[in-house]
Amino acid sequence: MPTNITATYKGAIDNTQLKEALSQYHFSILPTMHENYGHSIVESWAAGCPVIISDNTPWRKLEKEKCGWDILLNNSNKFAEALNVATAMNQQTFNEWSTACVEKAKLVMQNNVAVDANRKLFAT
Repeated sequence: MPTNITATYKGAIDNTQLKEALSQYHFSILPTMHENYGHSIVESWAAGCPVIISDNTPWRKLEKEKCGWDILLNNSNKFAEALNVATAMNQQTFNEWSTACVEKAKLVMQNNVAVDANRKLFAT
């Protein structure tokens, strides 16, 4: 990657500081082996942060929606390609993607069926 690009693992971030922390970054990367939902993905979108994730989540066709990439976990070439596209984005393109992420997060968080299902999941 170019020298002006950095990747930093941040570990756990207090939930009261999460949106502010995520808004300081351009992309969130989660090559997970499995996510039933992917709360961190939606949190990233809410902060205007597109994601680079594996396809082991319920989220699909993200590139078409300008919200990131969902890639087969064992396809390292596609992960590298997504990173290259992401790091080559100009500010205008990134702003378009960031806005698309915020809009997607709003739609997801306003989906009463999903919200109710999540409440039930954590209430038991």
